[in-house]
Amino acid sequence: MDRRASGHVLRAASFGCVPVSDDPDTRAHLNDLCGAIGDRLGVAVHAHRAPSAGALANAFRAGRVHLAWTSPAAAAIDPRLSEAVPLVRSVRGGATRYHAVVVARRDGRLRAPGDVRDVRAAWVAPTSAGGHLFGRRALEAHGVDLATAFASEVFLGSQRAVVEAVRDGRADVGATFAVFQGGDPRRPLERAGFDVSGDELRVLCASEAIPSDVVLASPALLNTVRVEPVEALTHLHEDPNAAAALRQVLGADRFEPCAPDELERLRDLLGDDVVSAAG
Repeated sequence: MDRRASGHVLRAASFGCVPVSDDPDTRAHLNDLCGAIGDRLGVAVHAHRAPSAGALANAFRAGRVHLAWTSPAAAAIDPRLSEAVPLVRSVRGGATRYHAVVVARRDGRLRAPGDVRDVRAAWVAPTSAGGHLFGRRALEAHGVDLATAFASEVFLGSQRAVVEAVRDGRADVGATFAVFQGGDPRRPLERAGFDVSGDELRVLCASEAIPSDVVLASPALLNTVRVEPVEALTHLHEDPNAAAALRQVLGADRFEPCAPDELERLRDLLGDDVVSAAG
């Protein structure tokens, strides 16, 4: 099916994301990544660093972002992204799935999911899969009563902000993403929203597998480019500079095509969580 829409043709496009980190080195890599994407698509692409998932969705709806790297849950349920076309998903360590982990300070009183009672929780965003929805599901799967688990809950906008809030003692628990060896949460961590080589944080529990984050395109972008965008993005890692940028900015090794029905399956899996998150 031809996904291009009739209408506006872009003179330049933007790639929007909430970077894993936001430091000068990451910003330079983000510019490199946008340059490589633009070379592949045949259109100038500039960077849009969003402070939060909600800000990214707002920018997409307003037409300021034409390619968005976002949580699969947001892609599935956020009405601000309803016109977006999923193109590719991230691959990390050969896997297209990751997990949410609920973390607490290692030197604190929380040592197991059952200890989570009347605590201060920090989440990324209402529609964040790894930073909210699946963290709650993981606790519930371990018998935690979510109605009484939290004395307070806040949304901080990014994985880094959640990890820092727990590390600094401003929150008792938080949820972030994690990639385990072989995709098995019983095995050691390879990558997460925190320094896996450090000893400041303790993983209380891990969720079921979550589909990787996705890159979405606007109809205007699809109307502009004259190459197949999925193919262009799946070959992006063949450029060494682009590969380094993917790892630094998105924590990804490469992209692969997004299964057409994957987001719909995720919507079904979340069930009632969709209503509360989208609302």
